[in-house]
Amino acid sequence: MPLSIRFTPPTGLRRLVRRRPTMVIVIGEPIAPTMTDPRSDRRLLMELARRRMHDQITRAA
Repeated sequence: MPLSIRFTPPTGLRRLVRRRPTMVIVIGEPIAPTMTDPRSDRRLLMELARRRMHDQITRAA
């Protein structure tokens, strides 16, 4: 399950009280395992999760 942490500037009333950016956790959709060799499956899933997390961070910024 891809998880990404973004930092967003505070908005609304928080902007007046808090100066530091707010952390937002973005939860991506789960990645289903494939029915291949377990070793290569882990490698594929890890690369796919890394790409999805990177896309979530860059898309939201």
